[in-house]
Amino acid sequence: MPLHEYSCVDCSARTEVLVRTASARPAVRCGKCGSNRVDRKPAGFAIARSELDRLRALDPKYKAMVDDEWSKTTYADPMKYVDKMIPFDAADDPGDPVDF
Repeated sequence: MPLHEYSCVDCSARTEVLVRTASARPAVRCGKCGSNRVDRKPAGFAIARSELDRLRALDPKYKAMVDDEWSKTTYADPMKYVDKMIPFDAADDPGDPVDF
């Protein structure tokens, strides 16, 4: 059911009317002054989009900003943790071997 929007010629007030069928021509009066001199205006509509579509529509500059901020975090360089690791042969008690 479409929602039609009308603008009053006399007082410029906007009125919305719910129309049950597309072919119906409702008798519309201004909600503010009661005049029947109204013009139909294009009404807005909504589009359902998935989360993936919204992410694809992001500005590339935003993606670059996110990448720049991510690079400043401690998680951005995993090699710094590898450098701190102790080899098994240098550990006092390396424990039981892990079976993958």
